[in-house]
Amino acid sequence: MMLDTFAGNRQVVAALQTALRAGTLPHAVLLAGSNGCGRNFAARSLAADRLFPAGGPAADAIMRGESPDVLTVAGEGKSGQIPVEKVRAIRTEVHRSALGEAGRVVLIKDAHNMAAPAANALLKVLEEPPSEVLFILTARDAAALPATVASRCALYPLAPVSLDACEAILQKAMPPGADATLPRLLAVLYNGRAGLGLRALQDPARLAVAQDAIATANAAARRDSYALAALLAGYEGRADGDRERREALLADLAGVLDAALRMEAAPGLPALPPAAAALLLPPLAEARLALRGNAAPKIVFTGLVVQMARAGAQ
Repeated sequence: MMLDTFAGNRQVVAALQTALRAGTLPHAVLLAGSNGCGRNFAARSLAADRLFPAGGPAADAIMRGESPDVLTVAGEGKSGQIPVEKVRAIRTEVHRSALGEAGRVVLIKDAHNMAAPAANALLKVLEEPPSEVLFILTARDAAALPATVASRCALYPLAPVSLDACEAILQKAMPPGADATLPRLLAVLYNGRAGLGLRALQDPARLAVAQDAIATANAAARRDSYALAALLAGYEGRADGDRERREALLADLAGVLDAALRMEAAPGLPALPPAAAALLLPPLAEARLALRGNAAPKIVFTGLVVQMARAGAQ
């Protein structure tokens, strides 16, 4: 079964598999976990096992996101918001179209990105679900969904895997010639969220952002304002993709500081005292909040350099 390939969360996997075998899986399931915990991979695995428990090409197509038996709703644009029109279209489709012998699955990816109209449209079909249709919602947290929607789903929370398990997953995905210390470094940086580590391994540009975050933490620990300014200057642009790169940099920087607070070491990570990391986190959080509010990156980073250099001096 495809769920057997999902790393970690064995109790959740066992509960889902037991419900599948017994035919007691609820009509709506919510897989909730932070980014990198594999919530969307788990959703595809559950869909494949629900529709094609024997596996085969049809199950493989679901895992690739290419199956007509799985109707997928995902966000659009920079905001990732799920438009109400998409939910209404899916609602119409499941009521009027013929179902295959095994039924059909509706996958709502990152359902926390639904605005109120989309959530209300989904609620209507969850209240009166068509037979033989399984709704799978994924979200970073059940609390991020309207209570009316979350209450109609069986919640299966997903957690990061252990650092050792994450390192093993990343080790298997290592590109030829890659630095042998990367699996442990990324496992610690992302605190067991293997999906984030895999993305960094597979995308050189994303890995470069992680390395810049580590360099930024090192510069802050040295109270090197010049190095801090030089590193952050590369993330001040306003072109397409710059916002995502900025958020990734600051999220990874928070990961470096969090590792220091947990006193988790890895080759390549700075040896920051927990007290220093604790002082660096508040100005970082303020900068992330300001940038999400569309503040000018150059102004935000100028202030962040001053605050981080000052905090690193404590």
